[in-house]
Amino acid sequence: CSVASANNLVVVKTYTGMGSAAGAAFDAMQLQNVIGSLAGDDTLLVIAADNESACRICAELRTLLEKER
Repeated sequence: CSVASANNLVVVKTYTGMGSAAGAAFDAMQLQNVIGSLAGDDTLLVIAADNESACRICAELRTLLEKER
């Protein structure tokens, strides 16, 4: 699993088949400045309102991933 951002986009790579579950969990977080998200099989795309928001979202998701390890 990994998290990366490019401008206002955040890409979360998940285990195969877990993209939708990650998307549902992410949406439940109700983070500010999120325009929307799109989940695939092993990827979650988050569209943030701006680049700064994407960096904050990325940092928060990385913190959550570290807690899981």
